[in-house]
Amino acid sequence: MAFEVNTYSPSEVTLIVSGYQITGFQQIGVSRSGQAFTMVRGIRGKNSRQRNRDTSCTVTVDVIQTSIVNDVLTQIVEQDLRTNSARLTLDLTDGLGSSKIVSREAFLTGYPEIIYSGDIVYRRWTLVCLSTDLFRVGGNAKLSGSAFDTKSSESYLPSNF
Repeated sequence: MAFEVNTYSPSEVTLIVSGYQITGFQQIGVSRSGQAFTMVRGIRGKNSRQRNRDTSCTVTVDVIQTSIVNDVLTQIVEQDLRTNSARLTLDLTDGLGSSKIVSREAFLTGYPEIIYSGDIVYRRWTLVCLSTDLFRVGGNAKLSGSAFDTKSSESYLPSNF
């Protein structure tokens, strides 16, 4: 059996907002607005599930206070306040892995909280994606096939799947 080393590198994570690559970030967080499925309680203890078709999510990005990215994002917010038209695209990609989030309906919620202290701090910007065209949470291993491929010698799913 061959072993491989799976590698994560923060420098390979790219966040592109309407063609502008966000650099100098400390961390990026993504959360879906709701679960993909919810349980529906039925009569006599027979339960089912219901699919949530809402693909929206919230993306937070912490940018060092000295970065020009703050100026760019501020200009986007200012333009949106003037024209109500800042519909943005968002592409978040892990270049060494398979995680990827894409939206054509994103917007900045406003300005971040501003803190001045004795140390350099980060500004937390929040983007809302009204929908996502792709929402893939992956790892950094290279799969040899699909998790659903029963013909493959490797299975990534439980045996009852």
